Amino acid sequence: MKLFLISVIGAVSLCGCTKEGSFWAEGSLMWHNEASVEDKAAYFKRICTAYGFEDGTNSMRDCIVSESRASLASAQVSWNNMTKSIEKLGE
Repeated sequence: MKLFLISVIGAVSLCGCTKEGSFWAEGSLMWHNEASVEDKAAYFKRICTAYGFEDGTNSMRDCIVSESRASLASAQVSWNNMTKSIEKLGE
């Protein structure tokens, strides 16, 4: 059973790899924990720019904060769901 769990955890870890070569997918919980503030700001700025917000405005700042918080909350839920599923496998 331990070997199975190690295999599952390893597979899940690999799922975070991106085609750009970074280990954690942007927006994942590990990315939130490991990425620099600058990298996260740039990522959410791209999203907010795509929404139509203009650089340097209060609206852009608010969008970046809002998107960052929503992304982190979503990543935490996903992580919690995954760990609960793995724990059930060990029962």
